[in-house]
Amino acid sequence: MDFKNKNWAVISVSAFYILTMVITLFYTIAGKLPEVVNFVIPSWYNTFVYVAFLIYAAGFVFIITMKKWALISLTVLSVTLYILFFVTNMFSLMTFIIDVIVFGILWTQFKKMN
Repeated sequence: MDFKNKNWAVISVSAFYILTMVITLFYTIAGKLPEVVNFVIPSWYNTFVYVAFLIYAAGFVFIITMKKWALISLTVLSVTLYILFFVTNMFSLMTFIIDVIVFGILWTQFKKMN
C-alpha cells in the first residue's frame, strides 16, 4: 500500500465522521439518544438513524476512494436533511456545525478527486 499518495485530510475527516455516526448508532440501539440530544425523538427517528448510517457509511467509503460523485451526493443529501429537520423543528446546531466543518474540509479536496 502506497501511503505517500493517500489523501490524509480526506481519510482523517471521513474517519472522524464515521466514528460520530457509529457513536450515534450505538446510542440509538441502546435507547439513550433522547437523553444525549436532550429532546423528544419521534418514533420514526430510530429507523432514520439506521438508514442514514448505511447511506453515509457507504458514501464515505467512496469519498475515501476519492469519488467526486459521492461527495456531491452526500452534500446534497445533507442539505436536504437539514432543510427537513429545520422545517420539522428537529434542527441541531451542533450537528450542523460539525457537518459544515467536515464537508468544508472535504470540498477543499474536490479537485484532487476523480
